[in-house]
Amino acid sequence: MKGYLTAGALNTTTTDILTMASLTELSAGQYGKAAQYAAQAVSVEPSNASLHAHLGYLYYKNPQYDRAAAELSLFVRGGKTADGIVVKGVPLAIGKPADYYSIYSLALSNAAQCNDAVQVAQLVLQNISEEEAAYFNAQTAIDNCQQGAQSASQQAEATTAP
Repeated sequence: MKGYLTAGALNTTTTDILTMASLTELSAGQYGKAAQYAAQAVSVEPSNASLHAHLGYLYYKNPQYDRAAAELSLFVRGGKTADGIVVKGVPLAIGKPADYYSIYSLALSNAAQCNDAVQVAQLVLQNISEEEAAYFNAQTAIDNCQQGAQSASQQAEATTAP
């Protein structure tokens, strides 16, 4: 890790070293540290949608669902960063894009943004059914939202019952 840090200190105009450091921390289960390196990479190249997706995934693992959803939204939908930098969204496709879309749906469902979560999850389920992990994540996001709706309904009934 020290090698990555030294190399990163020497060359802060590339995201490669920061991304490698983030992946190393991720593989060690150090999601907070991994997110710090990923955030540094995003600050170096703020228009890179894949860097935002990686950071969003790490926020999801941390678990910081609102932050995860915000970063993953830049990958899925595109948009502008807080600094006004334009990020071009990435189309849904087999592989990493499918993974990030499905994790986005999970982050949204855990952040109680179920309308958007179900919309994104259904997009994955309808178009990328051969990606087992993405399919499972998307279905889980829908299940989370359905359980949340049932729970809210039961709480409303409990509070209105005599």
